[in-house]
Amino acid sequence: MANEPPLNDMRNVWQTQAVEAREMSLSGIRKKAYLFQAGLRRANLWAYALLAGLVAAFGWIAFRSQNFLARTGACLFIAGYLYVFYQVYTRGGRRSVPAACGDCLNFYRSELKRLRDFHNAVWSRVLAIIPGYMLVCAGMAKANSRLAWSAIAGIFLAFSFYGVWLQYRLARRVQREIDTLETAGKRN
Repeated sequence: MANEPPLNDMRNVWQTQAVEAREMSLSGIRKKAYLFQAGLRRANLWAYALLAGLVAAFGWIAFRSQNFLARTGACLFIAGYLYVFYQVYTRGGRRSVPAACGDCLNFYRSELKRLRDFHNAVWSRVLAIIPGYMLVCAGMAKANSRLAWSAIAGIFLAFSFYGVWLQYRLARRVQREIDTLETAGKRN
């Protein structure tokens, strides 16, 4: 086809075209804030349930293990998870949406910024639990050398690094939403 531009020119045209900005009404922002709070409440409940299960499991190890190293590690792990629980409880978004619709945009933006900062501070939570888990694995390996506790520890570390990557990914997603709100706020 002689009249069509080359593929590179089409790509340049597509990438440089003006993008229409989304209009956000106050009722739309209020609805997004309510949905955000409901989703955050659900996520926090799952986190609390997971944390309670892990604390119970490692509490069982702390009381049942004959190995001092494993018991110490389990207690350290529990302390780390109590710190994580505290972080989720205090920084995980417990505030409710204000009744005044005029404050809804500022509330939603501030809650998103808190969530972004929470996701970006993932290393403090990971570093709180890794030493206890490593001590548990070392104690269990010392008590029962047949099991591959180093492989279990490696799998835990791999999941930890995956969790860190996931938290940073969620932080980037939240930052995109903040940027969208700020561009909508500048137009209004």
